[in-house]
Amino acid sequence: LAFLVAADADDGGDGEEVGEKGEADRGADDVTALSVHEGSSQLLTGTRGGQLALWSLDEGGDAVQRFAPHKSPIVAAQCDENKCVSASADGEIRVAHTRSGARLFSLTGHSKFLGAVQYDDTKLICDGTGASLVAHDFSETAAEQHSNDSHST
Repeated sequence: LAFLVAADADDGGDGEEVGEKGEADRGADDVTALSVHEGSSQLLTGTRGGQLALWSLDEGGDAVQRFAPHKSPIVAAQCDENKCVSASADGEIRVAHTRSGARLFSLTGHSKFLGAVQYDDTKLICDGTGASLVAHDFSETAAEQHSNDSHST
């Protein structure tokens, strides 16, 4: 099973396999983060160019959802049936609706060394604050409140 992650990638036009990219050729389409939701048939990928896309492992073709790009490379990503969480090298964490791709809210203020994010039903844990880990309240009630606060400013 293989996926073509880049929307504009070219296979040479004649169906011949193109050689591996050298280090100097690596670009915005390079995958820098990926996640498969347990029990799901979907793959979430993030790229050096800040693109985030959700793919169906059953379909094996085009992305089923693309999200608004980050300004920096994506360093971590995770999704479930309702939300996709991504973190970028500029310290921003975004939470988006899985089906619509709409941004629900963002968490900012992390350092540019943000490199890991994981969540469950009640907490979102990340690094990127120096030598500390931060646990955010990620319960449905807190997420709704944060989303309402973000939309009222």
